[in-house]
Amino acid sequence: MTEPLREDESLGVGILLYDQVEELDFCGPYETFKVASYRAATRLQRERPPLTVFTVAEHADLIRTSGGLRVQPDYSFASAPAVDVLVIPGGSVGPQLTNSAVLDWLAHATSHARINSSVCTGAFLLGTLGLLEGRSVTTHWSALDELASRFPTASVQREVRWVDNGTVVTSAGISAGIDMSLHLVERLCGRAIAEDTAHMMEYRWNERAG
Repeated sequence: MTEPLREDESLGVGILLYDQVEELDFCGPYETFKVASYRAATRLQRERPPLTVFTVAEHADLIRTSGGLRVQPDYSFASAPAVDVLVIPGGSVGPQLTNSAVLDWLAHATSHARINSSVCTGAFLLGTLGLLEGRSVTTHWSALDELASRFPTASVQREVRWVDNGTVVTSAGISAGIDMSLHLVERLCGRAIAEDTAHMMEYRWNERAG
């Protein structure tokens, strides 16, 4: 398990974006980590925010989500800062599974990050990188069978909101990414900050972990 953040420590939370990404898969974690950083800085009287949240895509151009929303990434792969906590959202991931630029960047990012996480079908990208082998994992309910078929050495968990393997954390679909993110906030910033974040977001935290 990742050790809680030191008082003088700040981590970069990088969220991958790509065309046809599912909106709440990335907006949910983005909101969660941003609120958590603000609340932690306020409650713990930190000069530096404990978490810096940003989005990363292959290019800095606008991307179009699965619902047609246009989003401007903060960074391209070439300009992105170091990623300590990686979030890979789901959506139409098929094209990204053979996108060498995405896979090369993810291979580099995951090898340096403290925590590599996925929401929904983002787990397929972790699997393509070999990070699901021998691990308990989950994804959106509609993709559980496909995940098990593609990655037979992984132990696919059903009826859970997230599964924590320490350095690799996967969640079920869409809103489950918020539950997983709150869990990661608890790991990094403590239980009180996670509960305060959920309260600020007026969100009922579902803790059905695997």
